[in-house]
Amino acid sequence: MEVANIYDPEMYTLFEAYYRTSQDTKYVARHCFGAVWAYYKSNCGSQFGLDYWEAKLEEKVEDIHC
Repeated sequence: MEVANIYDPEMYTLFEAYYRTSQDTKYVARHCFGAVWAYYKSNCGSQFGLDYWEAKLEEKVEDIHC
């Protein structure tokens, strides 16, 4: 969204409504990192959403390649 210049805080709010109920069985580290990067780069969303993706990234850290 940030790459496409979509800076709509409501978009993040709508996504965040599904975080509590989502089944995160298909997330990998690149998805989590992309979400964290988008939160920081766009300066949209809530602290809850950022914390959610940072926690998921920490869970998937073993998938990160150097």
